[in-house]
Amino acid sequence: MKRIFTITLLAIYLFNLAGYSLFYQYHISKANDQLVAKIDEQNFNENDLQEIKIPFDLPYYNSSNQFERIDGSIELNGRQYNYVKRKVADDTLYLMCLSNIDKSRLYSDKGNYATGANNLPSNNKGEDSVKKNGFSNEYTEVIYSFSLALPAQALTCSQNQFSWAVLAGFPGTLGRPPQRA
Repeated sequence: MKRIFTITLLAIYLFNLAGYSLFYQYHISKANDQLVAKIDEQNFNENDLQEIKIPFDLPYYNSSNQFERIDGSIELNGRQYNYVKRKVADDTLYLMCLSNIDKSRLYSDKGNYATGANNLPSNNKGEDSVKKNGFSNEYTEVIYSFSLALPAQALTCSQNQFSWAVLAGFPGTLGRPPQRA
């Protein structure tokens, strides 16, 4: 009986640790694939498409007057959209997108589960939202790179030999180390 209880608690812990994220990612991918298949079959209403305009400053890019089919997705204001068509006219990229309601709902449910399971405060009073995106985004190590250049001055220059001296403020020679007692 203790073994079954221990295994159950371990399974719940592992699901809370990473399983729910994999579970939701699977269903999000499945919802996305279903909508892409629906788009490929042209099984959607043209009136449901929403136009997004993006400034596009690429030199030497040819403008097109007709829309072309494209795959992709974007998130705007917490809602997920899938690209259906695009065209580039002058300096603007026009995207015709279809709202992915299932994917938006799953992302919302995933965030709500993470908030409840990890006992985080809710986002009801305009506070910043807390997102848990998996292991790779949980901890970020910031690496700084420094280089130190010593001020040096060329004293003499002969044919193949250079002699450099360090400017004032640095000792020219080091003394002997202290003796061990």
